[in-house]
Amino acid sequence: MDRAYCTVAELVADLFKTVGCDETAMLEHIRSASQFIDQRLGMFIPVTETRYFCGHGRTRLNLPPMLGVISIVNDDVTLSTSDYLLYAGDQPGRMWENGPYTALVVDPDATNLGSWSDTEDGVAITARWGLYERSVSTGATVQNNPLAAVDTALVVADGSKLSPGMVLLLETEQALVTATGALTAAVTTVTESVALTDDELTLANETLVKAGEVIRIDFEKCLILDTNSTTHKAAVIRGYNGTKQAVHADNAAVDVYRTYTISRAANGTTAAAHAQGTAISRYVPPEDIKILAKQVSALIKKLADSGYAGRTGNAELGQVFYNDIVSKFNLELIEQNYEVGV
Repeated sequence: MDRAYCTVAELVADLFKTVGCDETAMLEHIRSASQFIDQRLGMFIPVTETRYFCGHGRTRLNLPPMLGVISIVNDDVTLSTSDYLLYAGDQPGRMWENGPYTALVVDPDATNLGSWSDTEDGVAITARWGLYERSVSTGATVQNNPLAAVDTALVVADGSKLSPGMVLLLETEQALVTATGALTAAVTTVTESVALTDDELTLANETLVKAGEVIRIDFEKCLILDTNSTTHKAAVIRGYNGTKQAVHADNAAVDVYRTYTISRAANGTTAAAHAQGTAISRYVPPEDIKILAKQVSALIKKLADSGYAGRTGNAELGQVFYNDIVSKFNLELIEQNYEVGV
């Protein structure tokens, strides 16, 4: 599946409070948690596909949760948007904000449609399906010139804008960020030697790095916290992502991570070329779903860390049984938020 309901950056920052993680393992935990949510609650990032229905000759066609129509063919006749109305239950419109429709109703003024086909699979609907659809701008743009339909390395100007686990929207194509990719080499240099305990770097041009980006000097990674244009300093977290703090010489090159590996044509969309400068958006789930995804991901990680023993601690300090955590989140209450009637 290419749906992930939180990112590696969100999971690490909010739950583990650590600067080091196995990015690949974290993403697998997130994907497992997201699959659990899909199976228990439904899909909160849309999937594009064609589904077939029998309309039984009626003027109302009840549907599984649908977020947006791409095309409808009824008895081999391609319909226009003026032929039908989108309903949720008995009311026109969505079930909730950014939520689904659950029925198509023949428009009284339709020119191509009198009733839905009574033939098995006589109605073919290509649509975006799921319970929720909301995308927001990442603030990043494509820097590839262009990003070809077969490319799996996406380059951006600001590496802080993306993280593994993001489901991106490039025009109409979805893409899942699966890993941090290659470095952009020698973006700038340090202009003073860096001691083992320094938490500030003096840079030749601090405007060339952005807060939130991960840089590499020699073999040490650092996270940029902030920059100061007056002093040309960058405040950093040293030894980021499990790397070892080290001394660095004056004029050492500063490399920046601005390339990400992406899985193309995600969730039923079609891979296409995207021009340099194309805006990059990302899908975001409802807040309670994102929180649940982080909690279940944390559960899976803790189980993995304990050898799937299902518990940590000891008799003296107390024990925590991780296999009890999900039930405590009261999934039934979250389910009630997304119940779909017809």
